[in-house]
Amino acid sequence: MHISSPTRINACIDQIASNVDKVKAYTHQLCLSDHDMAQTITFSVKRKNKCLTWFDYKRDFNKGNIAKFIQCISALSFSEVLFSSDLTEAFTLFYELVCLFHDLCFPVIKVKMNNRYKKSKWLTKGIRKSCYIKRKLYLRYKLLKTNKSYNRTQFKNYNNVLKKCIIKSQKINNINYISSNKNKCKATWDIISANLSSANSYNEIDSLNFNNATFNNPKDICNLMNDYFINITVSKSNVNSNNVRNVTNTIDNYSSSIFLRPVDAKEVFKIIMSLKNSRSSGYDDITTYILKLIAPWICQPIAHIINLSFDQAVFPEQLKLSVVKPLFKKGDRKDPNNYRPITIVPVISKIIEKAMCERLTGFLEKNGLLQAEQYGFRRGHSTELACFDLVKYVSESLNSKIPILSIFLDLSKALNAMGLEELHLIG
Repeated sequence: MHISSPTRINACIDQIASNVDKVKAYTHQLCLSDHDMAQTITFSVKRKNKCLTWFDYKRDFNKGNIAKFIQCISALSFSEVLFSSDLTEAFTLFYELVCLFHDLCFPVIKVKMNNRYKKSKWLTKGIRKSCYIKRKLYLRYKLLKTNKSYNRTQFKNYNNVLKKCIIKSQKINNINYISSNKNKCKATWDIISANLSSANSYNEIDSLNFNNATFNNPKDICNLMNDYFINITVSKSNVNSNNVRNVTNTIDNYSSSIFLRPVDAKEVFKIIMSLKNSRSSGYDDITTYILKLIAPWICQPIAHIINLSFDQAVFPEQLKLSVVKPLFKKGDRKDPNNYRPITIVPVISKIIEKAMCERLTGFLEKNGLLQAEQYGFRRGHSTELACFDLVKYVSESLNSKIPILSIFLDLSKALNAMGLEELHLIG
C-alpha cells in the first residue's frame, strides 16, 4: 500500500497497491471530486520505442492539386479505351491514365503526426472556463475557514448548474452527429463505443502467438496474418464429398434467364454519386471523394468497360487486388483466431459490383427466388421491419395461446466450417 495520508477528510479511503519496488507516492489537491486528494505513484520503467510525434507518408490533396487533377482528366478523350473491344486492354488503358495523373497531381509527402489528445466537440470554451471557476469555488470552500456554509452552498449550486450544462452540451453534440449521418444506427453505435472504456479501441498488433511460436517482427506478423486468412478458407473448404447432399434437383427450373442489360453513362454517374463519401482507399490510393470529382469525364469509358465485362464474363485483374486489415473481435490479442479480415477493395471495382448487383437483384425479385423472410441486403427491407414482424408474430401467437419457440444463431466467423458446408450444400 503506497498512500499513507488522508484522501477524504481524515480517512485514507483511496489507495494504490502494487508489488513494484522503489515506488514514490504523492497526493495532490486538484479539487476534481468531493475527495480532497488525487493520488499518483512514480517508479522506474523500461522506456519503449514509442514517441509522441512521428512521420507518416500521405498524398497531398490540397485544393490546387485537386483542380490540376480535374483539369488533366477533363482534357482526356479516352478514345483508345472506347474503341477497344478487349476488356483487359480497355481497362489497362483507362486505369493507367487515371493512376498516372493521380500520382502526378497528388504526390506523396512526409507529414508529421502526433498522438495528442483531441478534445471532444461538446467541451466548449465556456464549459472549460466554468470548470476552472468551479475548482476555484471548491478550493475556497475547502481552504477558507470563514463563511464555510456560504462557500459550500455557492459551490454546490454552481456545480449542479455546470453538470446540467455539460449533459445538455453532450446531448446536443450527439444529436447533431446522428442527424448528420445517413446511417443512424452506425452513428449511434459510434457514440456508444466512444464513451465505453473498451480495450478494443487499441488496434496495434505488437506480437502474435501461433504454433508455439511468438512473432514480434512487423513483417513476420503481416505474413502470419496473411497466411492464416488464406489457409483458414482452404482448410475449411476441404469438405468430404460423401457428406455433401446434392440438392440441385430440388431447385425449380425457371424458364426465364438473367439478361445483363447494357450500362450507360448516366447509370454509371448515378452509381458513382451514390457511393459513400469515404476517404479510405485501396492499394491505388484513389478515394471515393476524388472519383466523384472526375465523375462527369469518366462515366463513358467506365460504362464501356462494364459492358465488356458483362459480355466477356471477365473481371479486370487489377481490381482483384485488395488491402486486407485484421480487425480484433474478442479474447486474446495475441491469438490470430480472434481477428477478422476487413477487405478494402479499389473504389472503381465498387462501380462494377453495384451495376451487377442491380441486375442480379432485379432478376431474383422478379422471379421470386428470395424468401419473404429474408430481410438482409434487400431494398425495402430492414432490421426494424424484421423486429416488427417478429413482435407481431409473437403477440398474435400469445393471444391465440399458441406455444412459441425462438432460436437465435450468431456466427462468430463468416467462414467457419459449418458455413462452408452450407455453401457446398446449396451450391
